[in-house]
Amino acid sequence: MDCPACQSRSLSPAKVTSGLPGFACNRCGGSLIELLAYRMWAEQQPASQTPRAEMSAAPPDTTKALVCPKCSKLMAKYRIDAQGENHIDLCGNCGRFWLDGGEWGLLESLNLQTGMTAIFNAPWQASIRKGDAQHLVEARFQQELGAEAYQQARVFRDWLNKQPDKQRLLDYLARDD
Repeated sequence: MDCPACQSRSLSPAKVTSGLPGFACNRCGGSLIELLAYRMWAEQQPASQTPRAEMSAAPPDTTKALVCPKCSKLMAKYRIDAQGENHIDLCGNCGRFWLDGGEWGLLESLNLQTGMTAIFNAPWQASIRKGDAQHLVEARFQQELGAEAYQQARVFRDWLNKQPDKQRLLDYLARDD
């Protein structure tokens, strides 16, 4: 099998982590993992694991569409989290997924190494899209209001949301006296 990311090297059998078999590319450091093998590995892991230290920078992500090296079908991209741009590429045909070099470490730092299958679910991806939309709205308000006014409005909004008589305060503010 050829590497789906750099396409110039063959994948070699390797362990992604202790007890988790996969195939690795010696050139780009990526890993191809069978979903079934991953699920069996994840079920055998202790329930609570502490995350590693924060990563200094997110690993590079393959932005192009990847072709599964096992069955030659296109792999779907699933964003890992709202803060980063990294994706896990999953083949819906044969159940293998591709991690770019360094993405296993990213999953560990986010404490997602044993719960990674949640990333492939619609609710996970929807929450990421919702966060993206909220970020865009906030950025637009900041641009329209200016940095100082936006920051003051955020402080006031946070204070207002904590008030038991929030609606009454809003009614007062809406008055035109």
